[in-house]
Amino acid sequence: MTKEATSSYIVTPPTVFIPRDGMSFCILSRNKEWVTDTAEFLEDSMPGTTITIYANYDSTNDEHWAWQFQQMLIVDAIIIDCDSATTFDQMLALSQGEANNIWWINSDNLPDNLAALLNTSGAKTAEDIEEFFSIITHGM
Repeated sequence: MTKEATSSYIVTPPTVFIPRDGMSFCILSRNKEWVTDTAEFLEDSMPGTTITIYANYDSTNDEHWAWQFQQMLIVDAIIIDCDSATTFDQMLALSQGEANNIWWINSDNLPDNLAALLNTSGAKTAEDIEEFFSIITHGM
């Protein structure tokens, strides 16, 4: 079965949605425009694939952290926007342990101590979403 059009969803708390098929991403970012641009890029890059983005960009505090934590358990990849993710967002990502699906985007802007910690753990980093997609589609 070939899909002619790509479906894309951006899911925010407290909504619970599990897609029937496709790829899902949890984006830890407080920048709505970055989340939207990332969703559009992923949708354009994977024609015919349903893309579901779980994001908590509207929150001004960490009241929905449990929702975000739960989404991180079911997605194909976790993407952290290092330019806008809060310290608590970063701790949520680190709480996933050695999960191989966590990506740190724009990691040059991290505090030195967190960057060093990520370096010692073999964390996956990319300069931008385009590099992230290139790495996952062409291998490391």
